[in-house]
Amino acid sequence: CLQEQPPAATNWSELPAIETRRSSLDTTCQGAARLSSTKGFSMSLNTDDLLWQAFPVLSEREMTLLRAFGDIHATRVAEVVFRAGEPSDALAVVLSGRIDVIDCSDVDEHCIHSLGPGEFTGELGLLTGQARLFSCVAREAGEVLTVPRARMQEVIATIPDLSDVLVTTFAARRGL
Repeated sequence: CLQEQPPAATNWSELPAIETRRSSLDTTCQGAARLSSTKGFSMSLNTDDLLWQAFPVLSEREMTLLRAFGDIHATRVAEVVFRAGEPSDALAVVLSGRIDVIDCSDVDEHCIHSLGPGEFTGELGLLTGQARLFSCVAREAGEVLTVPRARMQEVIATIPDLSDVLVTTFAARRGL
């Protein structure tokens, strides 16, 4: 969860539940937290809370801001949007339809999350140039906004509010 930074004397274990934007989960999150390097926000150490942080739903305003940096394209059912092992060269925001995030590291592939409208792909590899850890496959036909890596770096450098959401999400995904 993204939380405003409490006063220094605050006991983290006594923080109340806070409202957050998340899909297909309860609308509050609780748990121990520590300060992240993002000014004014904290990142949880609790695994359940990491799930909240790992799959935020972007607001209409945030999606509008991102549209200026990418291109929209249609997806077909079963279309591979990204493959594990490929360069992490773009972020994809689901505008409509659904995309499944597939873990191919085991003998049996399995879906670790299904992304709906407002949710996005991406991990720290998008910032560092590492290969993708997961594949993404369209479960339902729809549209995605694809933002190339170079443009993502521009977003992170120039839009602080959106940068906070993206970087915190990427870090939470790495922590799962």
